[in-house]
Amino acid sequence: MNHTEIDRLTDTDLKVSFIIPIFNIKEELIERCVNSIINQTCSDFEIILVDDGSEEMVAHSCDRLAKKYNNSQIVVVHQINAGLSGARNAGVLRATGQYITFVDPDDWISATFIESLYPRDSNFPDVVLGKIQKDYPKKQFFYSYPFSNGERFDRNDRVELLKHLLDYDSHIYDAPGKIIRRDVILKYQIFHDPKLSQGAEGLEFNFRLFLNISNCVFEDKFVYHYCYTQDSITTTPSEKNDKLIVACFMKIYHEIESDPSIKEEEKADLKKCWVSRLNIAVSAILIGSIFHPQNDANWRMKKLRALNLKSNEAYRLLQTIPTPSKNIGIARTLTLYLFKKNLYPLINLISRIRYEQKRILSR
Repeated sequence: MNHTEIDRLTDTDLKVSFIIPIFNIKEELIERCVNSIINQTCSDFEIILVDDGSEEMVAHSCDRLAKKYNNSQIVVVHQINAGLSGARNAGVLRATGQYITFVDPDDWISATFIESLYPRDSNFPDVVLGKIQKDYPKKQFFYSYPFSNGERFDRNDRVELLKHLLDYDSHIYDAPGKIIRRDVILKYQIFHDPKLSQGAEGLEFNFRLFLNISNCVFEDKFVYHYCYTQDSITTTPSEKNDKLIVACFMKIYHEIESDPSIKEEEKADLKKCWVSRLNIAVSAILIGSIFHPQNDANWRMKKLRALNLKSNEAYRLLQTIPTPSKNIGIARTLTLYLFKKNLYPLINLISRIRYEQKRILSR
């Protein structure tokens, strides 16, 4: 993309483009998501519904929603299935707002999303981070963040920001919950990797994003509602997703290794953060996928998947890089120890306990 095309695509009066990738999801959930955007306290926005090769009924639902509101704020893009990453990329290329933000169709946002995150002066940061809360049917979890309101990260703070990104407790690693200047994405060609269509694709995207931005600001406001359901793609056991998660982490590792602008001592620090975050991902794969009660594979196949995970390059790297003394929780720490000792029946028990806990919350 040349500079003329970028100038044309970034010349806009719209503040924010909301990009919603859709693949075979219930119409009532899509409508709840769209309604939360329509009801914004600010009106300078557009909604881009990217129908990623959904069934005909879902595709028609997107068209009906656009007609229902009868305004030009909603744009529907129909495309052949390209996966979550491909759908988000299609939305970015169709967007016209100064900032873009990603919203998953089974989630929703606060009415003050734009009001809270859009800059109030003419100093437009590359990224503005908001806060995400997790909603179960009868309970809400409000994440805590290690930042103060208005805290700013500049180019010189880039490595520190990347360390926060790799920190599970920072909660800034997901694609949603932030606004990103569209001209920055276009200038540096920071698109979601279509080969990493699910898993930790948001973390990998944000890592490349934070490598290139000049500044970033944190706003201490809850603006995004992540809605947990038993049917969510991120909670359904999937061997494909497990492999994509590991692939995302390996790509991040190679990005740390190959970036000449990162000093060697900074690379060493980032790798330690990478190890800590990968440990959490490995425990999640074991508890939430391989030994998940809804995984109907036989015991032999579950053990084989666990052994394949252990033989992966990413897991081997975990054994060679010093592990930081970070508390990742009793269940995760125990799971990793049991995995190292090949005590799979006990991991299976932990997985069943965690499943029952979440099932009760999601009722």
